[in-house]
Amino acid sequence: MPVKVENSGLSLSVTDQPDAFTSGKKEDVTIMVGNPRENTVNGGVVITPETNGYETTETSHFIGILAPDQAAEATFSVTPYTEDAMEFTVHYRNGMNDHEITTSVPVVFGIDRKQAEAVLNNIQVKPEGGDHYIITGDVTNAGLEDAKSVVVTTASPATPVDPPYRSYVIGALEPDDFASFEATFSVESGTKEITLVTSYKDKDGNRYSDEIGVPLSSAAIPDNSRPVANDDLPLVWIVIVIICAAVVAGVIYYSWKKK
Repeated sequence: MPVKVENSGLSLSVTDQPDAFTSGKKEDVTIMVGNPRENTVNGGVVITPETNGYETTETSHFIGILAPDQAAEATFSVTPYTEDAMEFTVHYRNGMNDHEITTSVPVVFGIDRKQAEAVLNNIQVKPEGGDHYIITGDVTNAGLEDAKSVVVTTASPATPVDPPYRSYVIGALEPDDFASFEATFSVESGTKEITLVTSYKDKDGNRYSDEIGVPLSSAAIPDNSRPVANDDLPLVWIVIVIICAAVVAGVIYYSWKKK
């Protein structure tokens, strides 16, 4: 009786992972385990993450039986905190013997190309009397993911004040969507530039913020020293002139008709 001993192991690979990881941000990593053997692996195939420097929502993923040339995938929600490589181990039995294989996922922190991105434009600053100013503009989500809990406010050397808005809450912005904002602040005399802050959250509640400097020299200060031109006459005077003209025309017409 010929006997064939199959000692090849299962194959393990990473089929999906983010382009870049961000510390404290949850991402999905998909692991695939395949059976290249000629016989069925019928001893409880389980994938387990080794939590060294990161957290996972799932503690393990049970696959069970793997027939020849069959593969199965498991997706883990992982949150890295360091740039230590993630390791995933597959445990299985071949007959009475226990086996395991391990694969690793390198972790390099970078900028997620899909995350939300708040872009400010059309910014205008108007004086509101004394040291108070109103700043208005638009905020656009130039990213590929939703920006949630979007808030626009001012920061040092500006001091947010009421009314009407110390901080302007916009809420959620979908990709390519925009909304207008308005905030009120005060500054000390001689301040030339203030800081405008936009903050938002991702779907997992992680907070992000962007800051830009806005010069107060752009504030639209009304000029009350110029003389009043003819086209600046108040409306009431225009009405009076029209009435007088109508009266004069009526007198002339009455006199002509009487003759």
